[in-house]
Amino acid sequence: MMKKPVDAIKKKNQKKVTRKKSTILTKLEKRVSQPFRPSRKQLLITGSIFSVFVIFFLFCVVSNIVLSGTIYPNIWVGNINLGNKKPQAAKNILAQKSKGYLDEAVLTLTSEDQTFELKPEDVGATLDLGKTSQFLFDVGHSQNFIIAGLIRLILIFKPIRITAAVDFNQEKWPAFADPIAERVNIPFQNAGLRFENDQIIEIPSSIGKRLEKPVLEFRAKEAIGNFKTGSIDLPLTIVLPSLEKGDTLLAREEAEKMISEQLLIVYKDKRFTVLPSSITSWIRFVEIPKNKVLGIKTEQNFTSSNFITSSEYTLRAQLDEDGINEYIANIAAQIDLVPKNATLSFSGGTLKVVSPSVVGRAIDREKLFLDIQTALKNDFYRKVTIKITTTVPEVREDKLANLGIIELVSEGISSLAGSPKNRIHNIKTGADKFNGILIKPGETFSFNQALGHVGPQTGYLPELVIKERKTIPEYGGGLCQVSTTTFRAALLAGLPIMERKEHAYRVRYYDWPYGPGVDATVYQPSPDLRFKNDTGHWILIQTRVSGSKISFYFYGTKGERTAVINKHKILWKGEGGAMGT
Repeated sequence: MMKKPVDAIKKKNQKKVTRKKSTILTKLEKRVSQPFRPSRKQLLITGSIFSVFVIFFLFCVVSNIVLSGTIYPNIWVGNINLGNKKPQAAKNILAQKSKGYLDEAVLTLTSEDQTFELKPEDVGATLDLGKTSQFLFDVGHSQNFIIAGLIRLILIFKPIRITAAVDFNQEKWPAFADPIAERVNIPFQNAGLRFENDQIIEIPSSIGKRLEKPVLEFRAKEAIGNFKTGSIDLPLTIVLPSLEKGDTLLAREEAEKMISEQLLIVYKDKRFTVLPSSITSWIRFVEIPKNKVLGIKTEQNFTSSNFITSSEYTLRAQLDEDGINEYIANIAAQIDLVPKNATLSFSGGTLKVVSPSVVGRAIDREKLFLDIQTALKNDFYRKVTIKITTTVPEVREDKLANLGIIELVSEGISSLAGSPKNRIHNIKTGADKFNGILIKPGETFSFNQALGHVGPQTGYLPELVIKERKTIPEYGGGLCQVSTTTFRAALLAGLPIMERKEHAYRVRYYDWPYGPGVDATVYQPSPDLRFKNDTGHWILIQTRVSGSKISFYFYGTKGERTAVINKHKILWKGEGGAMGT
């Protein structure tokens, strides 16, 4: 029933909208078809902009032509207007000005309570006039056409001030500035702790001041480059301490615990008591970054976050390893024993014990150090028991049968007949060093190593030696008699000779009984005499000096090897008694 009226209303409205759109489109089409005619106001604005551009363009062109080869107007150095000057003329003016200024000017450097005078000649100040005049000329000339015009336009209303280029002598400036820095610098003081009469004393923090020498150099050059006199403020920087009062709390807690009780160190019936006053010498207060300790609970169950300060570091109490190890070394001197082989002798076909072996004993120093560290961090138990390690000697009286020393293997002999008193003394002293020496199987024996240091401290006297083909007096002269006799015993034992050097020329002491060529010279540290024990058994060396004869006896297991020394044969002769055999 209602459908027809509704449809009729919709159709009517659609016709109205269509007629309205048609009217708007018609008006737009008429406007587009008409030619564009700017208004009077638009023409005036456009003309003004164009006129300004033309005027600015003409200004740039004229300025570029007029100012070609000259410095732009209104450009100053200090109180000198160098505008409209040619670079060379500006250079001459600056040269004349600088001559008097550099000789007479005085600048005053000031801080809160100190003043210092700076004369240009004190720092070897010079003006680079060529560089300065070129820089003056480059203003406006080194830029493009438009930028140069803008600079010229600005210079009409506002001057440009240039600082002359100044150089200081590279040696004079540090020599001037460093003493000033030493006088005005105030070192900062970190908060800290120290021991005094076994008490922990607080060291307060304080700020410091530091002269910024590069800034001072810049300010001084700027003043001289503008021909100024008067005062320059010293550029001082405040330096804050890296540790403040609150940063020492953890270290104080740690140190107080370490010195709260004495420390007892025990080994069997020996007792070593370390008093708190001695423990203080082991404690070092060390600055470390806070990020390594934040959130770590101490034995008192507080965290370092309870006392965070603005600094990035905190103080810790640490034990000095060198100090503790030095104390451990003193204890070791009273407890340690060096392992020692039994001293033996062979006589009447029997191996005998001269002195018994000694089992070595040594403190386990690393373990003791760790135990001391742990004990000092303990509130209640302050007792440490020393642990030791033992070393059993290789040659013991209960194992003699295992050595294989059952017979005489070889005997080396030589004659010291005609030797002066000091030479005989040195030979006897040296031979005693080798009496009772044991060479284990597979060992390479070194004569120099067994002999040790040669000098007055070890009982030797001055006597002639052959050195660099010359015969000169030295301590230990005659020891080559001992090395030669050792060499002969090793040869006759059939042992491999690893190192041996003959004398530079023939020496009569070494001819008997084999003739020349069976000798061995030694000198610390080289040449040396070395041979290897390849018998598979231990070798015992025994020595004897009787009358003019020296003998070296090698005892061990001879086995089936035999050795003889044949009669010598001279191969060549040289100057000064030198020969080859």
